[in-house]
Amino acid sequence: MKILFIGHYWKDFQITFREKLAACHEVLFFGRTRDPGLAEQLPTAHVIVSSSLPADLGSATRALRLVHSAGAGVDKIDMSAVAEGVPLCCTFHHGPSIAEYVVMAMLALHRELFRMDRELRAGRWLNPGTDPRVPFHSTLEGETVLLLGTGEIGSHVALRCRAFGMRVIGINSSGQAPERGGFDQVAPWASLDELLPRARFVVLALPLTEETRGAIDARRLGLMNASSYLINVARGPLIEEAALFEALENRRIAGAAIDVWYRYPKDPDEPAPPSAMPFQDLDNVIMTPHAAGNTTATFGQRAGDIIDNIERLDRGEPLRNVVGAGNRRS
Repeated sequence: MKILFIGHYWKDFQITFREKLAACHEVLFFGRTRDPGLAEQLPTAHVIVSSSLPADLGSATRALRLVHSAGAGVDKIDMSAVAEGVPLCCTFHHGPSIAEYVVMAMLALHRELFRMDRELRAGRWLNPGTDPRVPFHSTLEGETVLLLGTGEIGSHVALRCRAFGMRVIGINSSGQAPERGGFDQVAPWASLDELLPRARFVVLALPLTEETRGAIDARRLGLMNASSYLINVARGPLIEEAALFEALENRRIAGAAIDVWYRYPKDPDEPAPPSAMPFQDLDNVIMTPHAAGNTTATFGQRAGDIIDNIERLDRGEPLRNVVGAGNRRS
């Protein structure tokens, strides 16, 4: 089979893929979906591994047998242009890495880490021992975190928050607790408005769908406390862009850590602001470039899943983590 890997994140795993697959298959690597030479490989490709597959690339395939997402998200893979019945699979393993990011962001926001660093560089000591106007910080113990989503990410965040002595409330579509523990309470989506005012931290860890797009709007941001923080490690459009900026600019919420955005770069060598709004001008926001899950642990395990599914496909065995299929009719 001919296997196309698309994405710069596979650069550190090319040796692994070649060792496991190259003896029986043709393995090719491309950095981006618009790389020179990719288009001519598409008609004879049997497997495409990528986090993105635009319709024009999918429609160029003729021999395709599998599309494998590079991660859990499949919202950038257009299966309408892929031949009917071709399976779409995904892979996970990002929970522990993203959970570490969430806890890191909680501590940095709650303890004003970047503000203290900034001020001390200018010679100003934000310390209640040296300046009586500076209040004491509180700890995470006893604070409430509201997790929107109780799956791979939410469950790992919950376990780590419990270790800090926090109260953990999860929200999902069913209101049923997941098998993995860590939650003090799990409520259905209909309870969101009631629970938002109770949380010091609101963490978004749910997929982007037509139902969840814009779920956190100006009204719901207004339900949060002025002392609360929002952390988004899911997808940018879950939160209304302008409403989030205004809530942060006007201090209607205390701050945010944002790892997922509204605009993404087309060319990595060109500056690419992540939003139409000037979030970079706000001092109560931690901005990171969709990097919370980018660890060797995450992608090493994902590589194992992808190799396993390719070998299953070759042997005619059932694939794991099938989440969709192509729709293009011949």
